[in-house]
Amino acid sequence: MFPTTLLIILFCLNLFFCDIEAEEESFYSLLGVEQDADLLTIRKAFKSLALEKHPDKNPDDPNAHSIFVRINRAYEVLKDAELRRKYDQFGEKGLEDGGGGEQHYQSWQFYNDNFGIYDDDPEIITLGRGDFEEEVFQSGEIWFVNFYSAFCSHCHHLAPIWRELAKRVPEGVARIGAVNCAEDPGLCRSQNVMGYPSLIVYPQQEWFQGFLFFNFRKDLGCVSHFYFLQIFTMYDSFKGFIIEPGRRCRSVFFR
Repeated sequence: MFPTTLLIILFCLNLFFCDIEAEEESFYSLLGVEQDADLLTIRKAFKSLALEKHPDKNPDDPNAHSIFVRINRAYEVLKDAELRRKYDQFGEKGLEDGGGGEQHYQSWQFYNDNFGIYDDDPEIITLGRGDFEEEVFQSGEIWFVNFYSAFCSHCHHLAPIWRELAKRVPEGVARIGAVNCAEDPGLCRSQNVMGYPSLIVYPQQEWFQGFLFFNFRKDLGCVSHFYFLQIFTMYDSFKGFIIEPGRRCRSVFFR
């Protein structure tokens, strides 16, 4: 009788602790987001936790590293459409064949200064591998996308100019996007991005690729002369477009 009772108790305890473990291991609850959260919501939640829980900010906590590794893993999985699908279907066991197990992360200063530099701009849509295809290629809308790297000083110099340009675009005419190639290199390679920043125009149902080269002086005047709304009225006839050669502000488009 006693062994049977003991087995029942152990079984109940096992269920109890498994439930706790499952709740603790939920990547969604770890980041504080709903299961249907979009990529931007996930990014913002991760950044907030990164600034709060990073080991650099918690040097006296012996568990800070392991906690942040877990938070970082949750973000790496949920930001990736394929890994997220596997996680939703099979849990962490579905990730054992690779992906989502990274132990490294950036410094606190990186997350504070460089992570998601356009995430708080309502006029600019931060794009990732998980939503790029649907948003850009399947939406039927015109997109102007800034492919940048968080480690590129010229990209940071361009940021306020890109924000100002986004504010000048009439609503409903085109959408302004940004992709962080340091975080999503595979997406940038798939778009043939060779350097940063690269500004690429995606017209409706077809696309052109253009690189805007600056003579180390990216300013709104230079970008405005590139103003893609003027180009769209004539883009069928364009093979190349050169603006103010003296300032070396150039964009070349390819069919």
